[in-house]
Amino acid sequence: MTKAVAPPSKEIMDALNKKSELTPDEAAQMLGVSKPTVHRWFNEGKLKGWRTSDAWNARVWIYKDSVLQFIKTVQGRKIPNAR
Repeated sequence: MTKAVAPPSKEIMDALNKKSELTPDEAAQMLGVSKPTVHRWFNEGKLKGWRTSDAWNARVWIYKDSVLQFIKTVQGRKIPNAR
């Protein structure tokens, strides 16, 4: 069983509003899911972004617009495959 992620605080949301790209941690906070779920959705193409390289330890950046579009798409429904 997974633990629910607490909604982001006002300070976090204010900081996120100034960014166009998010770390997986920031995207997870906005979506209310875990960081591994954000990585999985990125790899499945459900969230758009970019990777710093093809190396196993490459950093991932998620486009904030992609997160907002995903939220609109699933609004009022259960978020799919959130673990």
